[in-house]
Amino acid sequence: MQTKSLPLLFVLFVLLSTLLNAQAILNRDPQIADLISQVSADSLRAHINGLVSFGTRHTLSVPADASAQVGKKGLGAARQWILGKFNQYAKQSGDA
Repeated sequence: MQTKSLPLLFVLFVLLSTLLNAQAILNRDPQIADLISQVSADSLRAHINGLVSFGTRHTLSVPADASAQVGKKGLGAARQWILGKFNQYAKQSGDA
């Protein structure tokens, strides 16, 4: 009978240790919570789709595409797009 209860005791031990070590958020910073609440799933999706449209994500690829797609594909175009987004955000925030 004791050998049958060993697996049960092991499972209980694992569950209790997991529960005792679980992390809990005790204090939420209201300023961070406010910022998070302002994030839109649609804008995140649009940014991801914008980045995907540049094609390669390989960091060793040529920064500017040599094809007719210059400025529309590759890391160089993505870099310019990201810079433009940051400049747009800075302008909207009053360059703060």
